[in-house]
Amino acid sequence: MTAAALLALALLVPVPLWGLWRSRAGRPQQERKARYRSTIALGLGLLVALALVAWREGLGLADLGLDPLDRTGAWALAAAAALLGLLALGLRSSKARERPDERATAMFPQSADEVPLFAATILVAGIGWELLYRGFLLWFLPPLTGLWPAVALAGLAYGLAHGWHSGRRFAASLVSAMLFATGYALTHSLWWLILIHLGLPLLGYLGWRRLRPAPPATPAEALA
Repeated sequence: MTAAALLALALLVPVPLWGLWRSRAGRPQQERKARYRSTIALGLGLLVALALVAWREGLGLADLGLDPLDRTGAWALAAAAALLGLLALGLRSSKARERPDERATAMFPQSADEVPLFAATILVAGIGWELLYRGFLLWFLPPLTGLWPAVALAGLAYGLAHGWHSGRRFAASLVSAMLFATGYALTHSLWWLILIHLGLPLLGYLGWRRLRPAPPATPAEALA
């Protein structure tokens, strides 16, 4: 079995199974720093494997979706930037929450020393997963399965890799994974998908910081 086939197999089976196992019911919640580090380590390990495959197969950046922008890719990138801009504007008109968002609290850094790990996690996920699950899998699979079965396989594997936290969240992950894979199949460009993948969690974090409930007043502040 070739190195490319081994990497594709890893992305389609062990990585999704690991995501499901990590999110299984009854498993203690992993501490944020440990979760960030494990995601970074996995992503970097897979990217090293991708670099080896690219070297052995003679793949260039264009083969993995990072070619210079053509008209379609440029329009997609502009649309992605406009979408993120609208979301950022929407945050400005939102009101602070009355109660903490437990999911956001578990996801986003709570202290200054967690921010660099969170930023590294965003970079590895935003760039690495796009290269692996869109750029690489949709280069490797179509000659074996055809384009749209490859899109379905890549989308399903990526959705499963997010784990099963609830039926609703899994459905959202699966739909977004399918949309991303379809978007890449139609545009052959990763730039706009990377922008969205980097921008959404960053906006989520900034929005959480802005909209989180104010801390309870201390007795001294209450009497002031």
